[in-house]
Amino acid sequence: TELASAVEQACLQTTDFKFLYELKLPIEEKIRIIARKIYGADDIKLSEMAEKRISLFTKQGF
Repeated sequence: TELASAVEQACLQTTDFKFLYELKLPIEEKIRIIARKIYGADDIKLSEMAEKRISLFTKQGF
């Protein structure tokens, strides 16, 4: 179908995609970089729950 052909062609094109941050950075720093570069934030403030979840994700290797 046309859609399948369009998707195939899109997949074959090269791209200049680059992450905004180094992949090995801590999760909190990744969030901070995204907030600053995409949303124009000065900084981030994480809730206690967010900090706990980030800690859990970090312990799990993410």
